[in-house]
Amino acid sequence: MSDRLDKLKQQREKLNRAIRKEEAAARQQARKDETRRKILDGAMIQKYAEDHPDIQAILDQLREKELKRDEDRALFGLEPLASSSQDNEAPSEKKESGMVFK
Repeated sequence: MSDRLDKLKQQREKLNRAIRKEEAAARQQARKDETRRKILDGAMIQKYAEDHPDIQAILDQLREKELKRDEDRALFGLEPLASSSQDNEAPSEKKESGMVFK
């Protein structure tokens, strides 16, 4: 190959690395932004619920219904759920449970 072609290929690879790095940084920032939005939304809802018992009751019902993991339930002072078939599975076979937001 010619020296010029080799040089162009090196430049292309350098650009590709830079592009991948920037794309990764953008994905990471998007995840951070989404997490921050969720935290702020949750804080606003909790604050609003303090002054609105009807909203607090809805949150309590949602937590009771949707939180499946004992660790998550404990954060809100909820009792652990009764044992399920998941408790008898090997750790690698356990299905993801709990509330998932995307």
